[in-house]
Amino acid sequence: MAVEAKSDVDRYFDSPRIGVDAEAMDDPNGLFQWWRVNIRDYPQMAATARLGETSWE
Repeated sequence: MAVEAKSDVDRYFDSPRIGVDAEAMDDPNGLFQWWRVNIRDYPQMAATARLGETSWE
């Protein structure tokens, strides 16, 4: 029986939610820092985030 590997997108959405403290919420670069730390775990999601950053302007 073959076991299908989960995509990083599925793993991202299946992962437990993380708590964010008030100080982190005030950091305008907090989200970018999180992606820098987790880029290897979620490469497809990180690539999508990078593509979208130009549309934020």
